[in-house]
Amino acid sequence: MRGLRRAIDHAVSKKAHVISISLGGPLPSPALKAAIRRATDAGAIVLAAAGNQVGVVVFPAAFDETIAVAASTFDDEEWAGSSRGDAVDITAPGASVWRARVERGSDGGFDFSVNRGSGTSFAVATTAGVAALWVSFHGFSNLVSRYGAAQIVRVFKSLLQSTCRTPPGWDTANFGPGIVDARALLAAPLPDAAPARKLRDPQRASIAMDATGLETFVHLMPDIPRAQIERGLAAILQASDRELPHVLQDVGDELAFQLVMHPQLENAVRVAGLPTARPVAATRARGMALSSGASSARLRAWIRRSPRSRK
Repeated sequence: MRGLRRAIDHAVSKKAHVISISLGGPLPSPALKAAIRRATDAGAIVLAAAGNQVGVVVFPAAFDETIAVAASTFDDEEWAGSSRGDAVDITAPGASVWRARVERGSDGGFDFSVNRGSGTSFAVATTAGVAALWVSFHGFSNLVSRYGAAQIVRVFKSLLQSTCRTPPGWDTANFGPGIVDARALLAAPLPDAAPARKLRDPQRASIAMDATGLETFVHLMPDIPRAQIERGLAAILQASDRELPHVLQDVGDELAFQLVMHPQLENAVRVAGLPTARPVAATRARGMALSSGASSARLRAWIRRSPRSRK
């Protein structure tokens, strides 16, 4: 994420009007969020892939300042591998997309091919291209003089969502209002003023960040009550309520990463956090955390250490 922050600042220094991010991760970064805010204040439209095969929207797409793009199929259906949730702002084609590839050949040279791939990386790239068309069509200097640089992304997002196609039965709660429609977007007249509402949709809760990292787990497991998440984490880490914030500051980032990479670990947290969970559930959850690739010696030490040894 440090490299991504530097790349965004570099793009802004070169007066980029659109920034497309085909990557993401499970952990929020205040410094990255600030870089995206600097970019939008300068007039750049920042878009990011919602994520693949992990369910919840990843960062930086989950940030309020970013336009999060999910993926649809050729049949105008939600792509099963796309991340979803109220953090998604728009959807674009991302399944079975023809794309060029460059790979290192066995002889040390390069092999070039054209084949199909799927992912929200393709969906956000398409939407970023539509954003570039929109800026070029209306003229960046005209947009700045009309709304101010910092308001351009609000105007674009409002029009992007209001002109999209909404197929029958579309899951608007998890995939945004619909699929991007470039022709309709360019045909839509510019509003007299930028939308008064915040860039974040009114029905969407803002992504919170805290010193302990607990809010990260709340974001990663949106369907689980906060109290259940806390009990599950405490059971895995063998930490008391008072200890838990300190332990999460120490190893929370790694545990969150492992939770995203290993869905069975999320289920273990869910079960261990149930009010009726028995000690055997916590023991199984700890075993799951140790076997799911949590390779840090520090994290292993927390999971294996008995509560009495910490006093």
